[in-house]
Amino acid sequence: MRLTMKPLAGFLTLALAVLVFANPVAAAPAQCETIRVNGTHDWYPIVMRRVESDGFSGILFDVSLKLFTQLGVRLETQRKTPWKRLFLQMDEGSLDAIMGVYWTRIRAEKYLYSDAIIRDDVAIFVKKGAESRYQNLSDLIGLQGVRPLGGSYGEEFDLYAKKNLNIKQVPSEEQDRIIKMVAFGRADYAVLGRFDGLADIHSSGNQGKVVELPWRAASNPVHILMAKNSPCAQLLPDINRVISEMHQDGTIKQLEETYLNPGS
Repeated sequence: MRLTMKPLAGFLTLALAVLVFANPVAAAPAQCETIRVNGTHDWYPIVMRRVESDGFSGILFDVSLKLFTQLGVRLETQRKTPWKRLFLQMDEGSLDAIMGVYWTRIRAEKYLYSDAIIRDDVAIFVKKGAESRYQNLSDLIGLQGVRPLGGSYGEEFDLYAKKNLNIKQVPSEEQDRIIKMVAFGRADYAVLGRFDGLADIHSSGNQGKVVELPWRAASNPVHILMAKNSPCAQLLPDINRVISEMHQDGTIKQLEETYLNPGS
């Protein structure tokens, strides 16, 4: 009896090895069947909330949905939450990832970054007719600026602004006030993601009243940020592989064009 069991055991081991190596795209680890994600709600065209359903849209959401579906992981979006609270939830273990985050040294020490998905230009918006006054960031010194509360515009800009600029932070749920403050002269300039600011100009009816300056305050890569204590953190190499594939096959470029040139 023992003599017949050994060949059988060897055969089963060999068969199992063949099955594993015949399928190099392995299913997601059992402990990461679902990834809990969230993000800001009004960062056009990166991450936005759908008013009618509280669901997400935007380039980062579409990329996240595609890549986690490809990895066999269910994407579970969370309810609207203040930006700073998202990081506390990651620390507490109730959130796995944030869609759409700039790189900073402090965050990189605490969390895991995916490879860059897109780049986001940060622009300065001023009242129409005042453009010639502003040639670089130093021209903003001594003036009153406004920007959304809580987020980062990249480490380099954040450090410069903290040291040299006077910028009032407006709660994110009141971001529609920012362009209006510039239009009505209650602020000299606004700092916003370029496409975000252009969208706010149109939604607030301030076309021709507020304009972007031709130079950029910053240009930042945008990432998915993951909690180190998340069971999904082990998928980061696979996440980066899929992101690379989506760059190479034009998927991300096509999503950018879809959002930036709707109907074209």
